[in-house]
Amino acid sequence: MKRQPFFTKAAAATLTLTAGISLAGPASAASPSSMLLGMFDGTGHTSDDMKAVTGKRPATKVLFSNFSDDSLRSLNNDLTNAWNEGAAPLLTFEFFTNNKQGDPHAGPYDGAAKHKGDHENTARVDKNIAEGKLDSRIDRAADTVRTFVAGPDNTLNTQDDRKVYIRPGHEMNGTWYRWSATANQTPTDYVNAFRHIHERFDHVGLTNKDSIQYIWSPMSCGSINDCDPTHLARGYYPGDRYVDWVGVDAYNWGNARSSGWQSPETIMKQALDEVSNIAPSKPLTIPETGVPSNAGGDKNQWFNDLYGFTSYYISPQKQRIKMLNYFNNKKKEDGTLIDWTAINSADDHRFPAFNSLARHDNYIGGNKKNHISTAQFQGR
Repeated sequence: MKRQPFFTKAAAATLTLTAGISLAGPASAASPSSMLLGMFDGTGHTSDDMKAVTGKRPATKVLFSNFSDDSLRSLNNDLTNAWNEGAAPLLTFEFFTNNKQGDPHAGPYDGAAKHKGDHENTARVDKNIAEGKLDSRIDRAADTVRTFVAGPDNTLNTQDDRKVYIRPGHEMNGTWYRWSATANQTPTDYVNAFRHIHERFDHVGLTNKDSIQYIWSPMSCGSINDCDPTHLARGYYPGDRYVDWVGVDAYNWGNARSSGWQSPETIMKQALDEVSNIAPSKPLTIPETGVPSNAGGDKNQWFNDLYGFTSYYISPQKQRIKMLNYFNNKKKEDGTLIDWTAINSADDHRFPAFNSLARHDNYIGGNKKNHISTAQFQGR
């Protein structure tokens, strides 16, 4: 999740249809897109709660890992637990160390990390990755992912193989992560770092697209201009050979931020249009989205609008959204605790519109016995 908010630059007009659902006008005549519905589990029991409330489990589970020893040690359990819950894990790989057991070539999130407006910091983790200085830790991650994908027989490319998404260095076009452009590294260095990680994973045999898919996801930027205006998302694109999905993270912060309450279309459409034009052959995803409770707007209506926009959006290149993940968490942002959750417990009916969204046939849920198909995994 982003450390600072930002959104799409302008809200396109929406056509408000029946049942309080706002659909993008140009796509409103289309059939709803079939997409994977996933979650970030901030409660520790989101999968069971979602099943109890909506009848579906998450099809994907957003995970976060980094270069610290603790994170690398827990990685196999995190991946396996997600799979056992019926979800394909979406592993977000962050280029920093969150404790003292990491690697100085990565650096901490705090301290030398890049912050908004600070263009004179010392972060150069992208160059360090591309130059091989973090290979021992990348290789540990690759070996762990390989073990997970290989399944019980510990052999790749067999019937019991598992599926995983890899998302290296998300929201790179912002100003709060140390893998963004700094005085010591450029978007080209990020591209080289992304490619290097991909190649290290390739080296251990993780090359079967039926089992591993790579996601590139900048942040949706705009209305409060919180991205880096000198380094646009396009410059960070690693290239079609290295990317399988493209998408954007997008949050409605409501009155917790100066942007105010914003619709799903406002925070998603322009950014999706932009990544569609960057990578016109790739399926689209929203790896992270969320809306706070008690932040100046109607959260139930927002979920209605989320269904309408994500189901009916068609990009300039005729792509559809094929995966949506909700940030189900309570999290402190600048000292304020924000409740993003849609489901807190097995009897949580605060937001019937989210429960209704999940029940729609075009949203694909997870299953402990029968995981998502290869076609669904690849966004086809």
